Amino acid sequence: LYQDAGQPPLRKKYVVEARKRLTIDVNQEAGPGEELGLSVSSDVPIHAERPLYFRYRYGWSDGNCAVGAPMASNFWCLAEGYTEARFDQYICVSNPGKADAWVVCAPLFGGGETISFSVEAGKRKTIALRSARPTERAYALYADRGVVVERVMYFNYRGSIDGGHCELGATLKDIY
Repeated sequence: LYQDAGQPPLRKKYVVEARKRLTIDVNQEAGPGEELGLSVSSDVPIHAERPLYFRYRYGWSDGNCAVGAPMASNFWCLAEGYTEARFDQYICVSNPGKADAWVVCAPLFGGGETISFSVEAGKRKTIALRSARPTERAYALYADRGVVVERVMYFNYRGSIDGGHCELGATLKDIY
């Protein structure tokens, strides 16, 4: 299930043979330049991950691989985050459910304002976090129904190392 921020959910079915793997070219399936989330389900146990290769807006290029969330949750924690002029950070929230979700995103340290927003059923939302001055922050996200949360960061470290990465947040189950 492809969860585009502005389009209706798109369902696709794939068959993965036993003891094999399947690679899906999301750019080809959903179209290039789309912001989207994915929900993957199976009638047998599987492992889903998302490799990502990019050239970010300032010419920064890199790759990253993120593991899929085993399930949606009402509570997520993002323990690491950093913004400044050469670090762009985003929080991505995907709602795989059948009803809209209300989300509260609160900084745990480093200052900043608590923000609240809704994520439509079967959609995703990206929140840009930017700061001209160096700011380290951790976040807690609370939702009134199960969502999936990732933190995405693109950077140019000390003017010489560019790249980016995406990490799944930790759920309450992961913490306790």
